[in-house]
Amino acid sequence: LGRVNHGRYMGTDYKGITQRILVNGQIVDRADVWVLDITNKKNLFGNKFENQLPVLTQPVLPSVFCGKFRGPKTSLDTFFDPSGWGHGFVTLNGYNLGRYWPDAGPQLTLYVPGVHFNQNDDNTLCLLEIDRIPSQQTVSFAAEPI
Repeated sequence: LGRVNHGRYMGTDYKGITQRILVNGQIVDRADVWVLDITNKKNLFGNKFENQLPVLTQPVLPSVFCGKFRGPKTSLDTFFDPSGWGHGFVTLNGYNLGRYWPDAGPQLTLYVPGVHFNQNDDNTLCLLEIDRIPSQQTVSFAAEPI
């Protein structure tokens, strides 16, 4: 999200947490922040939980979805199409492609530079979905933006 950088509202366009946080009516005065590396499933929950994570028949939110696919033969630019999904963000081979929220628009697809694909090799696409999981848990790429 951008900031107002002109006019009488300059300096009053605050982002982030701007008021106190309440949980069950109690003020939260301390919070921990950490990095969530969605490209390394082993480190996602820490090595101590390796092989101990439950297998879920129905995903819960938020969830990380990762899939592998064979790369294209040529490195053509394309567009990631998150139709059917709620909102979150997507990475391709560790490159953050951006946030998606197709219901909110106006941008429905995300630009994917061709150089981010591993040509003729495995590619890993990861989504951190925080809103809605479609019944068909698939994604697609398009030649043109929607």
